[in-house]
Amino acid sequence: MNLDDFLRQPDITVVPAFCAAMAVLEYDAEILNSDPEAIVFELNRVVSGIPEDNIARVLAGVTLLTTDLVYKNLGVFIRFCNLSASDEIAAADMFDPADEFEVAFGRFEMDLLDTDDTESLVDNRSEFMRKSFQPKTIKMQFSEEILKYCGGVLSIAGAIRVVPSIPDAKFPRVIDFSDSPEMYAVAESRHRQIELDIADFVYERAIRTLTLLTKIPGADRRPVIEPDLGNQILAAIKPDHSDVTSI
Repeated sequence: MNLDDFLRQPDITVVPAFCAAMAVLEYDAEILNSDPEAIVFELNRVVSGIPEDNIARVLAGVTLLTTDLVYKNLGVFIRFCNLSASDEIAAADMFDPADEFEVAFGRFEMDLLDTDDTESLVDNRSEFMRKSFQPKTIKMQFSEEILKYCGGVLSIAGAIRVVPSIPDAKFPRVIDFSDSPEMYAVAESRHRQIELDIADFVYERAIRTLTLLTKIPGADRRPVIEPDLGNQILAAIKPDHSDVTSI
C-alpha cells in the first residue's frame, strides 16, 4: 500500500494519518509552522481524494505537537479522542462527547505521537530568582477540567476508580462501601469488567495503528515504528486474558 492509499483509508486513526501526511510532504519542517489552511492545501495538492475526516486527523496531530490545546482545552481534547477512536465522526460544529473507550484510545495515541510532551516555561520564569533554580520546561499536564471529564465518563460507565488506560482521572465523588460489602462486591465486579473492556478496546485498535506505522517511512527512511518496538508496546498494554499479538 502506498502512502496516498494510507491517507484515503476510511478507518485510519490520528497517528498513522499524521505520519503518512508528513511522509508524503517529505517531512518538511516548515509545514508544522504553517496555517491549517496551508497544510490542507499542500496535502490536497500532493494527494487527491483524502476524506475530510482524515484531513481532520492530520490537523489533530499537528495541533497536538505544536500547541497545548489538546492538554488544556476540553473541547479540543474531546475532538482529538473522537477523531482517534470513533468510526463515525460528527461534524466539527457538533458536540460529540467522547466516551471512556474513545478517551482511553485517544490518550494512547497522544502518548504515541507526543513523545516529547513538554512545554516551555521561558516566558514564565521569574526574573528575581536565579535561573538555575527554575526549570526551562515542564511535562505537559492535562487541565483539571479534562481530568474531571475523564473521571466523569468512567464514573458514568460504572467504574469506581481509575483504570490503567486513564490513570490520572479525577472522579466527581468517592463512594463509601464500608457499610455495604454486598454492594461493593457488585460494584467491584462491574468495575473490573469495565477496566477489561477498555483494555480490550485499546489493545485491538493499537494492533492496527502500530501495524500501519511499521509500513510508513520516517524521515530517515526507516519505519516510523519498528516491528520490535511495536510488539513491545503491545505486550505492555496487553489485557491479562489476551494472547500476545505480533505485528
